[in-house]
Amino acid sequence: MSTKLSLSRAADFIEFQKEAIEKGIHQRFEDQVRQHPRNIAIKTKELAATYAQVNGFANSIAAEILTAMGTELSQAAILLPNTPEIVYSMLGAWKAHKAIVPLDPNFPKERLRMMLEDSESTILLTDDKHMELAEELVGSAQITILNIARIQLNADLPNPDVQSDPMDRAIILYTSGSTGRPKGMASLHRNLLHTTMCLTNRLFFSPSDRVTWLHSASFSASFVDLYCCLCNGGTLYPWDAKSLGFTGLAEWIDSERVTTFQWIPSAFRQFLRTVPDDFVFQNIRMVVMASEPLTVREVDHFRQHFPVGSHLVNQLGTSESYNYRIYAIDHDIPIENANVAGGYAVHEDRQVVLLDENRNEVPLGEVGEIGVTSDYMSAGYWRDESLTSSKFVHLQEGDKPVYLTGDIGKLEPDGCLLHLGRKDFQVKIRGYRVELAEVDHVLSVAPGIVDSVAWVVKSEWGDDQLVGYVVLAANVPFDEALVEKYMKSRLPDYMVPMSYVVLSVLPTLPTGKVDRSALPNPFERADSISNVDLASIQTKSVDSMQAESVGRADSVQDKIVGLYEELLQTENLTSESDFVKLGGNSLLTAFLLTRIHQWYDIEISMGDFFEAPTPARLAVLVTA
Repeated sequence: MSTKLSLSRAADFIEFQKEAIEKGIHQRFEDQVRQHPRNIAIKTKELAATYAQVNGFANSIAAEILTAMGTELSQAAILLPNTPEIVYSMLGAWKAHKAIVPLDPNFPKERLRMMLEDSESTILLTDDKHMELAEELVGSAQITILNIARIQLNADLPNPDVQSDPMDRAIILYTSGSTGRPKGMASLHRNLLHTTMCLTNRLFFSPSDRVTWLHSASFSASFVDLYCCLCNGGTLYPWDAKSLGFTGLAEWIDSERVTTFQWIPSAFRQFLRTVPDDFVFQNIRMVVMASEPLTVREVDHFRQHFPVGSHLVNQLGTSESYNYRIYAIDHDIPIENANVAGGYAVHEDRQVVLLDENRNEVPLGEVGEIGVTSDYMSAGYWRDESLTSSKFVHLQEGDKPVYLTGDIGKLEPDGCLLHLGRKDFQVKIRGYRVELAEVDHVLSVAPGIVDSVAWVVKSEWGDDQLVGYVVLAANVPFDEALVEKYMKSRLPDYMVPMSYVVLSVLPTLPTGKVDRSALPNPFERADSISNVDLASIQTKSVDSMQAESVGRADSVQDKIVGLYEELLQTENLTSESDFVKLGGNSLLTAFLLTRIHQWYDIEISMGDFFEAPTPARLAVLVTA
């Protein structure tokens, strides 16, 4: 049986009243400006802007948008990374009666072009750094480009006199689509504020909170950090992990006395592998995980690195339904399963039903597809009524809509929801139906494994084979016999992987979720299997690295070449070998630069590294 915990609340917590959702998001922010004008709204290493200042900056951008586009509701695309400027731009667009379309500059150009075209945006906000990309995306389309870097931001500019309605479209977020094109999800101001209200009152956000912002604004998981922080008078701490990596992040969080930390479990695991074993974040009251299954491994990491009295919060939600379940864990609650429970309802207005294949409710304790029912969900898929009607259904005429999540789950007698994986991750192996989530659960806690996923690939004979993809713990060699023995002790033979692939990290999508399409097929290319143990590299000293580099000159450049070879699992690299062209992704780059920082006590940004990602260039930066 699961345990229902309540978090502690700060003395300055103010309950978010339901009537307060009947306005625009920017108007809720303006309420905070009136109540807390001198509170710091956004803090980075270079800037600390108060609520009054951020409001004035947003008003400056709103004025330019209104001059260019007028007050009619339309879409404003925003091509910016996680910086204070994107917050000014989002608020400014809402104040100008525009729905925002966040475009992450790190996304592939073709995907960005599809999003810009499909959203029917009439204006694109960007800055000097991304102007060339913006012009390339717009091409010959009739879209106005507004360079916010050229706007004189006036902290004292008053709010524009523009009417808005809580039922206005606020944002279009794009998620992966089964057709190969991203699908847009439209959301209304009122419904986004309803979710903000639910999370505020369950997690007790207050003006004293200091909240990390690690997600892209293109990602629905930004609810907790972006909306719950700025709609309650707290301080937002943006960190663009895609460009800055992990170097210095832990120290920054601790020195700034951050209270709330949110990320996705896979990124959380990778980040903590760069943190010393005895490091404890002293001021964190809450670690919030979302978008992926939360496992016992993350619970162990939480209890190792975060103080007694803090809580780990598991959230269930989708871009369509928003957050609908929460489960809080402290340092004492036992975790009985490999995956943490989905938890309890965030609000009485957002409930769960479990359905069988005929869309009938299943009896209590039986497994069914998770449906979320509420009047406060997404407005549906942008320009796709057919898809909307197939996913947002009415079980009976006149009932509230039910969003079919595609996930499966089971309800415990006390109402706690157990999330059991994806409905479409049910596969057949040798004629048996296999739920991959169950294999994932067992594999994730097998001996020596710190990260894993199970997937089905085609063998050289054309049949489906179950493969386990694993990332190993530091200084632990892969013992396949031990892992297989462990798996067979807990699963029937047909659910035990036929083969294992050892990876340095699991490939991820822009959202941070595992990219199963990028997992190598061991039956096609046995030579592509990477056996690098990145965790062991993370903990090696310079002396041990020198000892392993037999025959190499004792130089910075040669040690970096050796590090390249270990990370990329290849040989015979040179000082001019290009890390990116050889397959180094952003996560591997983050580990590389973190290792360089630990060795040589020098911080190198991803931007500087990507200008010429070779050992020769990196050695110059190290020794400059």
